[in-house]
Amino acid sequence: MKRIGVVTGAGLLAAVGVVAARRRRRRMWTGLAARAEGAPDSTTRASPGGAGTTATEIAPAVYLLGPWGRTQTNAYLVGDGSSWVLVDAGWGSDGPRIQAAVQALLGPSVAPSAILLTHAHPDHAGSARELAEAWRCPVYVHPAELPLATGDFAAMERHAGPLDRWLILPLMRAIGSRRRDAALAGSSLAGIVRALGPGGAIPGVEGWEWIHTPGHTPGHVAYVRKRDRVILSGDAILTLEVNSWAGVLRQRQGLSGPPWYTTWDRQAAINSIVEIAALEPSVLAGGHGLPLAGPGTAGAVNALAERVMRSPRRRGPGRRNENGKDSRRSPEAVSMSVARLPPRWFVRTAWVAHRALYRVTGGGFGLRRPTADQWGMMRLRTVGRRSGTERTAILGYFEDGPNLVTMAMNGWADPEPAWWLNLQAHPDTSVDLADGPRAVHARAAGPDERPRLWARWAVYDKGLDAYAARRSRETAVVILEPRPESPNLE
Repeated sequence: MKRIGVVTGAGLLAAVGVVAARRRRRRMWTGLAARAEGAPDSTTRASPGGAGTTATEIAPAVYLLGPWGRTQTNAYLVGDGSSWVLVDAGWGSDGPRIQAAVQALLGPSVAPSAILLTHAHPDHAGSARELAEAWRCPVYVHPAELPLATGDFAAMERHAGPLDRWLILPLMRAIGSRRRDAALAGSSLAGIVRALGPGGAIPGVEGWEWIHTPGHTPGHVAYVRKRDRVILSGDAILTLEVNSWAGVLRQRQGLSGPPWYTTWDRQAAINSIVEIAALEPSVLAGGHGLPLAGPGTAGAVNALAERVMRSPRRRGPGRRNENGKDSRRSPEAVSMSVARLPPRWFVRTAWVAHRALYRVTGGGFGLRRPTADQWGMMRLRTVGRRSGTERTAILGYFEDGPNLVTMAMNGWADPEPAWWLNLQAHPDTSVDLADGPRAVHARAAGPDERPRLWARWAVYDKGLDAYAARRSRETAVVILEPRPESPNLE
Protein backbone atom coordinates (compact mmCIF):
# COMPACT_ATOMS: atom_id res chain seq x y z
CA MET A 1 0.00 0.00 0.00
CA LYS A 2 2.49 2.53 1.09
CA ARG A 3 4.75 1.86 -1.82
CA ILE A 4 1.83 2.55 -4.14
CA GLY A 5 1.28 5.84 -2.35
CA VAL A 6 4.89 6.82 -3.01
CA VAL A 7 4.74 5.80 -6.65
CA THR A 8 1.42 7.54 -7.23
CA GLY A 9 2.64 10.80 -5.71
CA ALA A 10 5.94 10.71 -7.54
CA GLY A 11 4.25 9.89 -10.84
CA LEU A 12 1.82 12.78 -10.45
CA LEU A 13 4.65 15.22 -9.75
CA ALA A 14 6.58 13.94 -12.74
CA ALA A 15 3.61 14.33 -15.09
CA VAL A 16 2.94 17.89 -13.92
CA GLY A 17 6.53 19.06 -14.17
CA VAL A 18 8.27 17.30 -17.02
CA VAL A 19 7.43 19.83 -19.76
CA ALA A 20 8.19 22.84 -17.57
CA ALA A 21 11.45 21.27 -16.44
CA ARG A 22 12.74 20.95 -19.99
CA ARG A 23 11.84 24.52 -20.85
CA ARG A 24 13.42 25.94 -17.71
CA ARG A 25 16.74 24.07 -17.80
CA ARG A 26 18.75 26.80 -19.52
CA ARG A 27 17.38 29.75 -17.55
CA MET A 28 17.75 27.89 -14.23
CA TRP A 29 21.51 27.72 -14.76
CA THR A 30 21.68 31.49 -15.26
CA GLY A 31 19.40 32.23 -12.32
CA LEU A 32 21.23 29.94 -9.93
CA ALA A 33 24.58 31.41 -10.84
CA ALA A 34 23.20 34.89 -10.24
CA ARG A 35 22.18 33.86 -6.71
CA ALA A 36 25.83 33.19 -6.01
CA GLU A 37 26.67 36.72 -7.23
CA GLY A 38 28.82 35.37 -9.98
CA ALA A 39 28.74 33.49 -13.25
CA PRO A 40 29.69 29.95 -14.27
CA ASP A 41 33.28 29.44 -15.27
CA SER A 42 34.03 30.77 -18.73
CA THR A 43 34.98 27.27 -19.87
CA THR A 44 31.47 25.92 -19.17
CA ARG A 45 30.26 24.11 -22.26
CA ALA A 46 27.88 21.38 -23.29
CA SER A 47 29.02 18.10 -24.74
CA PRO A 48 27.86 17.01 -28.21
CA GLY A 49 25.33 14.53 -26.91
CA GLY A 50 21.91 16.09 -27.40
CA ALA A 51 19.29 16.63 -24.73
CA GLY A 52 19.37 13.05 -23.49
CA THR A 53 23.13 12.92 -22.99
CA THR A 54 23.89 16.47 -21.87
CA ALA A 55 27.14 17.06 -20.00
CA THR A 56 28.30 20.45 -18.73
CA GLU A 57 31.78 21.30 -17.49
CA ILE A 58 31.23 23.05 -14.15
CA ALA A 59 34.92 23.20 -13.21
CA PRO A 60 38.09 21.99 -14.93
CA ALA A 61 37.71 18.23 -15.59
CA VAL A 62 34.41 18.10 -13.65
CA TYR A 63 31.33 17.41 -15.75
CA LEU A 64 27.71 17.49 -14.64
CA LEU A 65 25.64 14.72 -16.23
CA GLY A 66 22.05 15.86 -15.84
CA PRO A 67 19.96 17.05 -14.09
CA TRP A 68 17.37 14.47 -15.09
CA GLY A 69 13.78 13.86 -14.15
CA ARG A 70 11.38 15.41 -11.70
CA THR A 71 13.92 15.00 -8.89
CA GLN A 72 16.65 16.70 -11.00
CA THR A 73 19.08 13.89 -10.27
CA ASN A 74 22.76 14.40 -11.05
CA ALA A 75 25.83 12.30 -11.74
CA TYR A 76 29.34 13.70 -12.22
CA LEU A 77 32.32 12.67 -14.33
CA VAL A 78 35.59 13.69 -12.68
CA GLY A 79 39.12 13.41 -14.06
CA ASP A 80 42.72 14.26 -13.27
CA GLY A 81 44.15 14.37 -16.78
CA SER A 82 44.93 10.67 -17.03
CA SER A 83 41.87 8.84 -15.69
CA TRP A 84 38.22 9.40 -14.86
CA VAL A 85 35.70 8.31 -12.24
CA LEU A 86 31.92 8.61 -12.06
CA VAL A 87 30.41 10.11 -8.91
CA ASP A 88 26.90 8.74 -8.31
CA ALA A 89 24.89 6.70 -10.77
CA GLY A 90 21.34 8.06 -10.72
CA TRP A 91 18.20 5.97 -10.83
CA GLY A 92 18.09 2.54 -12.40
CA SER A 93 16.69 4.04 -15.62
CA ASP A 94 19.54 6.55 -15.93
CA GLY A 95 22.22 4.03 -16.93
CA PRO A 96 21.91 4.34 -20.75
CA ARG A 97 22.08 8.12 -20.78
CA ILE A 98 25.00 8.17 -18.35
CA GLN A 99 26.84 5.76 -20.64
CA ALA A 100 25.98 7.89 -23.68
CA ALA A 101 27.16 11.10 -21.99
CA VAL A 102 30.43 9.51 -20.86
CA GLN A 103 31.08 8.10 -24.32
CA ALA A 104 30.38 11.51 -25.90
CA LEU A 105 32.99 13.07 -23.59
CA LEU A 106 35.68 10.39 -23.49
CA GLY A 107 35.16 8.48 -26.71
CA PRO A 108 34.21 4.82 -27.15
CA SER A 109 37.56 3.40 -26.03
CA VAL A 110 37.81 5.12 -22.62
CA ALA A 111 35.74 4.29 -19.55
CA PRO A 112 35.78 5.44 -15.92
CA SER A 113 38.08 3.43 -13.67
CA ALA A 114 35.67 3.50 -10.70
CA ILE A 115 32.21 4.56 -9.58
CA LEU A 116 32.12 6.53 -6.34
CA LEU A 117 28.81 6.84 -4.51
CA THR A 118 27.97 9.59 -2.06
CA HIS A 119 25.48 7.14 -0.53
CA ALA A 120 23.46 4.07 -1.45
CA HIS A 121 19.96 5.49 -1.95
CA PRO A 122 18.35 4.25 -5.20
CA ASP A 123 18.46 7.69 -6.87
CA HIS A 124 22.25 7.67 -6.48
CA ALA A 125 23.12 3.98 -6.82
CA GLY A 126 20.34 2.79 -9.13
CA SER A 127 22.51 2.26 -12.23
CA ALA A 128 25.74 1.45 -10.38
CA ARG A 129 25.71 -2.29 -11.07
CA GLU A 130 24.78 -1.89 -14.73
CA LEU A 131 27.52 0.69 -15.30
CA ALA A 132 30.14 -1.17 -13.26
CA GLU A 133 29.57 -4.32 -15.28
CA ALA A 134 29.68 -2.41 -18.57
CA TRP A 135 32.91 -0.62 -17.63
CA ARG A 136 34.37 -3.51 -15.61
CA CYS A 137 35.15 -1.27 -12.68
CA PRO A 138 34.46 -1.38 -8.93
CA VAL A 139 31.97 0.70 -6.93
CA TYR A 140 33.13 2.49 -3.76
CA VAL A 141 31.17 3.64 -0.70
CA HIS A 142 32.04 4.62 2.85
CA PRO A 143 32.50 1.57 5.14
CA ALA A 144 29.39 2.57 7.15
CA GLU A 145 27.35 2.49 3.93
CA LEU A 146 28.29 -1.06 2.94
CA PRO A 147 25.35 -2.77 4.72
CA LEU A 148 22.85 -0.53 2.92
CA ALA A 149 24.62 -1.01 -0.41
CA THR A 150 24.44 -4.79 -0.07
CA GLY A 151 20.74 -4.99 0.84
CA ASP A 152 21.01 -5.68 4.58
CA PHE A 153 17.40 -5.31 5.78
CA ALA A 154 18.43 -5.07 9.45
CA ALA A 155 20.67 -2.12 8.54
CA MET A 156 17.79 -0.49 6.70
CA GLU A 157 15.69 -0.76 9.86
CA ARG A 158 18.48 0.68 12.04
CA HIS A 159 19.12 3.61 9.74
CA ALA A 160 15.61 4.35 8.56
CA GLY A 161 14.45 7.87 7.82
CA PRO A 162 10.85 9.02 8.35
CA LEU A 163 9.65 7.88 4.91
CA ASP A 164 11.17 4.45 5.51
CA ARG A 165 9.48 4.14 8.89
CA TRP A 166 6.10 5.35 7.67
CA LEU A 167 5.90 3.63 4.29
CA ILE A 168 8.75 1.57 2.96
CA LEU A 169 9.58 -0.69 5.91
CA PRO A 170 5.95 -1.55 6.72
CA LEU A 171 5.44 -2.52 3.09
CA MET A 172 8.58 -4.64 3.02
CA ARG A 173 7.52 -6.43 6.19
CA ALA A 174 4.03 -6.96 4.79
CA ILE A 175 5.19 -8.70 1.60
CA GLY A 176 7.02 -11.39 3.57
CA SER A 177 10.68 -12.20 3.95
CA ARG A 178 11.00 -14.26 0.77
CA ARG A 179 9.75 -11.57 -1.60
CA ARG A 180 11.54 -8.88 0.39
CA ASP A 181 14.90 -10.68 0.20
CA ALA A 182 14.43 -11.22 -3.53
CA ALA A 183 13.73 -7.52 -4.06
CA LEU A 184 16.76 -6.49 -2.00
CA ALA A 185 18.99 -8.96 -3.82
CA GLY A 186 17.93 -7.41 -7.12
CA SER A 187 19.22 -3.98 -6.08
CA SER A 188 22.22 -5.15 -4.04
CA LEU A 189 25.76 -4.16 -5.04
CA ALA A 190 27.24 -7.23 -3.36
CA GLY A 191 30.25 -8.55 -5.21
CA ILE A 192 31.20 -5.26 -6.86
CA VAL A 193 31.12 -2.74 -4.00
CA ARG A 194 34.20 -1.90 -1.94
CA ALA A 195 34.90 0.33 1.03
CA LEU A 196 36.68 3.64 0.58
CA GLY A 197 40.08 3.51 2.24
CA PRO A 198 41.16 5.51 5.30
CA GLY A 199 42.67 8.95 5.03
CA GLY A 200 40.27 10.32 2.43
CA ALA A 201 42.19 9.18 -0.66
CA ILE A 202 40.06 8.45 -3.73
CA PRO A 203 41.01 5.57 -6.03
CA GLY A 204 41.36 6.50 -9.67
CA VAL A 205 41.96 10.28 -9.56
CA GLU A 206 44.57 12.51 -7.98
CA GLY A 207 43.84 15.71 -6.11
CA TRP A 208 40.47 14.58 -4.74
CA GLU A 209 39.52 13.25 -1.32
CA TRP A 210 36.37 12.11 0.45
CA ILE A 211 35.05 13.49 3.72
CA HIS A 212 32.49 11.75 5.90
CA THR A 213 29.24 13.78 5.96
CA PRO A 214 26.76 11.51 7.81
CA GLY A 215 23.18 12.36 8.64
CA HIS A 216 21.24 11.72 5.47
CA THR A 217 22.65 8.18 5.74
CA PRO A 218 25.27 6.81 8.15
CA GLY A 219 27.93 6.52 5.46
CA HIS A 220 27.21 9.58 3.35
CA VAL A 221 30.34 11.23 1.94
CA ALA A 222 31.18 14.34 -0.06
CA TYR A 223 34.01 14.48 -2.59
CA VAL A 224 36.35 17.49 -2.37
CA ARG A 225 39.08 18.94 -4.58
CA LYS A 226 40.80 21.28 -2.15
CA ARG A 227 43.04 23.16 -4.55
CA ASP A 228 40.06 25.01 -6.06
CA ARG A 229 37.44 24.11 -3.42
CA VAL A 230 35.12 22.13 -5.69
CA ILE A 231 32.74 20.01 -3.59
CA LEU A 232 30.41 17.26 -4.81
CA SER A 233 28.07 17.24 -1.85
CA GLY A 234 25.59 14.49 -2.74
CA ASP A 235 22.50 14.96 -0.58
CA ALA A 236 24.35 16.56 2.35
CA ILE A 237 23.62 19.93 0.70
CA LEU A 238 21.39 20.33 -2.36
CA THR A 239 20.76 23.18 -4.76
CA LEU A 240 17.09 22.26 -5.16
CA GLU A 241 14.46 23.24 -2.60
CA VAL A 242 13.57 19.69 -1.60
CA ASN A 243 12.22 20.65 1.83
CA SER A 244 9.48 22.83 0.37
CA TRP A 245 6.66 21.14 -1.52
CA ALA A 246 6.21 24.28 -3.59
CA GLY A 247 9.93 24.16 -4.33
CA VAL A 248 9.73 20.55 -5.49
CA LEU A 249 6.62 21.14 -7.60
CA ARG A 250 8.13 24.20 -9.26
CA GLN A 251 11.66 22.77 -9.33
CA ARG A 252 12.88 25.86 -7.55
CA GLN A 253 16.64 26.18 -7.31
CA GLY A 254 18.04 27.11 -3.91
CA LEU A 255 20.31 25.75 -1.20
CA SER A 256 18.73 23.14 1.03
CA GLY A 257 19.70 20.60 3.63
CA PRO A 258 18.98 16.93 2.88
CA PRO A 259 15.33 15.92 2.45
CA TRP A 260 14.00 15.60 6.01
CA TYR A 261 11.72 12.72 5.00
CA THR A 262 14.63 10.51 3.92
CA THR A 263 17.23 11.62 6.48
CA TRP A 264 18.40 9.20 9.16
CA ASP A 265 19.96 11.57 11.74
CA ARG A 266 19.00 15.23 11.53
CA GLN A 267 21.54 16.50 14.03
CA ALA A 268 24.38 14.72 12.21
CA ALA A 269 23.06 16.23 8.97
CA ILE A 270 23.29 19.72 10.48
CA ASN A 271 26.87 19.05 11.58
CA SER A 272 27.76 17.90 8.07
CA ILE A 273 26.34 21.09 6.53
CA VAL A 274 28.50 23.11 8.92
CA GLU A 275 31.58 21.05 8.02
CA ILE A 276 31.06 21.61 4.29
CA ALA A 277 30.48 25.33 4.83
CA ALA A 278 33.81 25.55 6.68
CA LEU A 279 35.57 24.45 3.47
CA GLU A 280 34.30 27.64 1.75
CA PRO A 281 33.36 25.99 -1.56
CA SER A 282 33.85 27.87 -4.81
CA VAL A 283 31.65 25.31 -6.60
CA LEU A 284 28.97 23.33 -4.80
CA ALA A 285 27.51 20.49 -6.86
CA GLY A 286 24.78 18.50 -5.11
CA GLY A 287 22.92 15.33 -5.91
CA HIS A 288 19.87 17.25 -7.13
CA GLY A 289 19.60 20.65 -8.82
CA LEU A 290 22.01 22.80 -10.78
CA PRO A 291 25.48 23.42 -9.27
CA LEU A 292 26.23 26.70 -7.54
CA ALA A 293 29.35 28.52 -8.73
CA GLY A 294 30.85 31.98 -8.45
CA PRO A 295 32.27 34.33 -5.80
CA GLY A 296 29.11 34.23 -3.69
CA THR A 297 29.02 30.45 -3.29
CA ALA A 298 30.91 30.21 0.01
CA GLY A 299 28.76 32.95 1.53
CA ALA A 300 25.55 31.27 0.42
CA VAL A 301 26.61 27.93 1.92
CA ASN A 302 27.65 29.61 5.17
CA ALA A 303 24.24 31.32 5.34
CA LEU A 304 22.59 27.89 5.00
CA ALA A 305 24.76 26.54 7.82
CA GLU A 306 23.76 29.44 10.05
CA ARG A 307 20.07 28.86 9.32
CA VAL A 308 20.13 25.18 10.17
CA MET A 309 22.19 25.85 13.28
CA ARG A 310 19.28 28.02 14.44
CA SER A 311 16.77 25.24 13.78
CA PRO A 312 14.03 24.58 16.37
CA ARG A 313 15.65 21.31 17.33
CA ARG A 314 18.58 23.23 18.78
CA ARG A 315 16.66 26.15 20.23
CA GLY A 316 13.53 24.37 21.36
CA PRO A 317 9.92 25.08 20.35
CA GLY A 318 8.48 28.47 21.23
CA ARG A 319 11.87 30.14 21.87
CA ARG A 320 12.14 33.89 21.24
CA ASN A 321 14.97 35.49 19.35
CA GLU A 322 17.12 38.39 20.46
CA ASN A 323 14.39 40.87 19.47
CA GLY A 324 11.83 39.12 21.63
CA LYS A 325 9.89 37.84 18.62
CA ASP A 326 9.04 34.29 17.71
CA SER A 327 11.49 33.34 15.00
CA ARG A 328 10.21 32.40 11.55
CA ARG A 329 11.58 29.01 10.66
CA SER A 330 13.33 28.66 7.32
CA PRO A 331 12.55 25.59 5.14
CA GLU A 332 15.94 24.19 6.11
CA ALA A 333 15.29 24.70 9.82
CA VAL A 334 11.83 23.20 9.53
CA SER A 335 13.35 20.23 7.72
CA MET A 336 15.43 19.45 10.79
CA SER A 337 12.60 19.86 13.31
CA VAL A 338 10.95 17.07 15.23
CA ALA A 339 7.55 15.55 14.34
CA ARG A 340 7.52 16.37 10.64
CA LEU A 341 4.85 14.64 8.58
CA PRO A 342 4.17 14.14 4.89
CA PRO A 343 1.68 16.54 3.30
CA ARG A 344 -1.95 15.63 3.76
CA TRP A 345 -2.51 14.71 0.11
CA PHE A 346 0.33 12.22 0.39
CA VAL A 347 -1.15 10.58 3.48
CA ARG A 348 -4.62 10.36 1.94
CA THR A 349 -3.23 8.93 -1.31
CA ALA A 350 -1.48 6.22 0.68
CA TRP A 351 -4.72 5.34 2.50
CA VAL A 352 -6.71 5.13 -0.73
CA ALA A 353 -4.02 3.04 -2.41
CA HIS A 354 -3.84 0.64 0.53
CA ARG A 355 -7.59 0.01 0.48
CA ALA A 356 -7.53 -0.39 -3.31
CA LEU A 357 -4.72 -2.93 -3.11
CA TYR A 358 -6.63 -4.87 -0.48
CA ARG A 359 -9.67 -5.04 -2.77
CA VAL A 360 -7.72 -5.91 -5.91
CA THR A 361 -5.97 -8.81 -4.16
CA GLY A 362 -9.17 -10.04 -2.53
CA GLY A 363 -7.69 -9.48 0.91
CA GLY A 364 -4.45 -11.27 0.03
CA PHE A 365 -2.39 -8.15 0.64
CA GLY A 366 -2.72 -5.35 3.18
CA LEU A 367 -3.25 -7.12 6.52
CA ARG A 368 -0.72 -8.59 8.92
CA ARG A 369 -0.41 -9.73 12.51
CA PRO A 370 1.52 -7.53 14.97
CA THR A 371 4.96 -8.54 16.17
CA ALA A 372 7.12 -7.41 19.07
CA ASP A 373 8.58 -4.53 17.04
CA GLN A 374 5.92 -3.80 14.41
CA TRP A 375 2.23 -3.03 14.68
CA GLY A 376 -0.20 -5.15 12.72
CA MET A 377 -2.75 -4.03 10.14
CA MET A 378 -6.49 -4.73 10.31
CA ARG A 379 -9.50 -3.70 8.24
CA LEU A 380 -12.16 -2.03 10.37
CA ARG A 381 -15.80 -1.92 9.29
CA THR A 382 -17.98 0.90 10.60
CA VAL A 383 -21.49 2.24 9.94
CA GLY A 384 -21.59 5.87 8.83
CA ARG A 385 -23.10 7.95 11.60
CA ARG A 386 -24.97 10.08 9.04
CA SER A 387 -25.25 7.91 5.95
CA GLY A 388 -25.94 4.58 7.65
CA THR A 389 -23.81 2.85 5.01
CA GLU A 390 -20.80 0.64 5.66
CA ARG A 391 -17.37 2.27 5.71
CA THR A 392 -13.95 0.64 5.95
CA ALA A 393 -10.52 1.78 7.09
CA ILE A 394 -7.22 -0.09 7.36
CA LEU A 395 -5.58 0.68 10.71
CA GLY A 396 -2.50 -0.25 12.68
CA TYR A 397 -3.09 -2.19 15.90
CA PHE A 398 -1.54 -4.38 18.56
CA GLU A 399 -2.98 -7.10 20.78
CA ASP A 400 -3.54 -6.63 24.49
CA GLY A 401 -4.74 -10.01 25.69
CA PRO A 402 -8.00 -10.69 23.84
CA ASN A 403 -8.39 -7.01 22.89
CA LEU A 404 -7.21 -5.16 19.82
CA VAL A 405 -5.80 -1.67 20.46
CA THR A 406 -5.52 1.13 17.91
CA MET A 407 -5.07 4.92 17.94
CA ALA A 408 -7.56 7.55 16.73
CA MET A 409 -4.71 9.62 15.27
CA ASN A 410 -6.12 10.50 11.81
CA GLY A 411 -2.60 10.62 10.39
CA TRP A 412 -1.92 13.17 13.15
CA ALA A 413 -4.25 15.71 11.56
CA ASP A 414 -6.28 17.65 14.10
CA PRO A 415 -9.87 16.47 13.42
CA GLU A 416 -11.08 13.16 14.83
CA PRO A 417 -10.93 10.36 12.25
CA ALA A 418 -14.30 9.57 10.69
CA TRP A 419 -14.08 5.90 11.71
CA TRP A 420 -13.78 6.87 15.39
CA LEU A 421 -16.78 9.18 15.18
CA ASN A 422 -18.69 6.33 13.51
CA LEU A 423 -17.67 3.90 16.26
CA GLN A 424 -18.86 6.28 18.95
CA ALA A 425 -22.29 6.27 17.29
CA HIS A 426 -22.28 2.51 16.53
CA PRO A 427 -19.69 0.76 18.76
CA ASP A 428 -20.63 -2.83 17.81
CA THR A 429 -18.84 -3.73 14.61
CA SER A 430 -16.34 -6.18 13.11
CA VAL A 431 -12.75 -6.25 11.89
CA ASP A 432 -10.92 -8.31 9.29
CA LEU A 433 -7.61 -9.70 10.53
CA ALA A 434 -4.93 -11.67 8.75
CA ASP A 435 -6.37 -14.83 10.34
CA GLY A 436 -10.05 -14.01 9.73
CA PRO A 437 -12.91 -11.74 10.83
CA ARG A 438 -13.80 -10.89 14.41
CA ALA A 439 -16.85 -9.19 15.97
CA VAL A 440 -15.84 -6.44 18.38
CA HIS A 441 -17.18 -3.69 20.61
CA ALA A 442 -15.31 -0.38 20.56
CA ARG A 443 -14.60 1.92 23.48
CA ALA A 444 -11.99 4.50 24.47
CA ALA A 445 -9.36 3.45 26.98
CA GLY A 446 -10.01 4.83 30.45
CA PRO A 447 -7.53 6.92 32.44
CA ASP A 448 -6.28 3.85 34.29
CA GLU A 449 -5.59 1.97 31.02
CA ARG A 450 -4.42 4.68 28.67
CA PRO A 451 -0.86 5.30 29.97
CA ARG A 452 0.08 1.62 29.73
CA LEU A 453 -1.38 1.20 26.24
CA TRP A 454 0.14 4.48 25.06
CA ALA A 455 3.56 3.27 26.21
CA ARG A 456 3.02 0.03 24.29
CA TRP A 457 2.42 1.97 21.07
CA ALA A 458 5.46 4.15 21.73
CA VAL A 459 7.59 1.01 21.29
CA TYR A 460 6.49 1.01 17.64
CA ASP A 461 6.64 4.76 17.07
CA LYS A 462 9.58 6.54 18.73
CA GLY A 463 8.16 9.98 17.92
CA LEU A 464 4.72 9.27 19.35
CA ASP A 465 4.61 12.07 21.93
CA ALA A 466 5.96 14.64 19.46
CA TYR A 467 3.40 13.67 16.82
CA ALA A 468 0.54 13.72 19.34
CA ALA A 469 1.60 17.21 20.45
CA ARG A 470 0.71 18.50 16.98
CA ARG A 471 -2.99 17.97 17.71
CA SER A 472 -5.17 20.29 19.80
CA ARG A 473 -7.08 17.33 21.26
CA GLU A 474 -6.06 14.22 23.13
CA THR A 475 -5.57 11.26 20.84
CA ALA A 476 -7.95 8.51 21.91
CA VAL A 477 -6.58 5.03 22.51
CA VAL A 478 -9.32 2.78 21.13
CA ILE A 479 -9.92 -0.70 22.51
CA LEU A 480 -11.81 -3.25 20.41
CA GLU A 481 -13.10 -5.94 22.74
CA PRO A 482 -14.39 -9.27 21.44
CA ARG A 483 -18.16 -9.57 21.67
CA PRO A 484 -19.15 -12.74 23.56
CA GLU A 485 -22.18 -13.18 21.36
CA SER A 486 -20.03 -12.96 18.23
CA PRO A 487 -21.92 -14.43 15.27
CA ASN A 488 -20.27 -16.49 12.57
CA LEU A 489 -18.79 -13.88 10.30
CA GLU A 490 -17.52 -16.20 7.62
